[in-house]
Amino acid sequence: FAMGYSWGYRAQAKQERLEKRYRIKSNIYGHDLAKNYYTQEAMWGGKPYTVCTNSLGFKDKAIREIPLASSRRRMVFIGDSFTEGVGITYDKTFAGLVDKELSKRGIEALNAGVQGYSPIIYWRKIKYLIENIGLKFDELVVFLDISFMSAMLSFFESSNFDKLLPKYILFLETLFLFLILMTV
Repeated sequence: FAMGYSWGYRAQAKQERLEKRYRIKSNIYGHDLAKNYYTQEAMWGGKPYTVCTNSLGFKDKAIREIPLASSRRRMVFIGDSFTEGVGITYDKTFAGLVDKELSKRGIEALNAGVQGYSPIIYWRKIKYLIENIGLKFDELVVFLDISFMSAMLSFFESSNFDKLLPKYILFLETLFLFLILMTV
């Protein structure tokens, strides 16, 4: 048992060290993927997969420079681990599959999703990309994971709801502002 535990601990520690190379801190919105990174050693569920990011730090098919403006129509996807495609290569993510099909029509799709993102992070990241980086795009596609909804429902079931209500209202106000931002 001790040897198995030791091996498992070492494997997990190795995975965490590797992830720290491409899962990085952001002072603006918490965390992000490193720009222009490539590894075939990412692990999910004990299985390796490839992670590749572009110049914006978005999961992508190759390391490549993404111009801030494009003459082509451009969509940006944002969401959590499902949108990022944790555990699978870009071409097998739903964003990658949509990108492949839309590129045939001259439309560019970019995947800004990252594991652990939530609506407030979506808003902060998109606001930063627009206002500070100058990224131009035509459409923003936001994916809310159902586990997010489950977490929100837990507010209502909480015996401390009266204490959580101001935070919930602040969250709804922020989400409302985010939805307004998406229409601009």
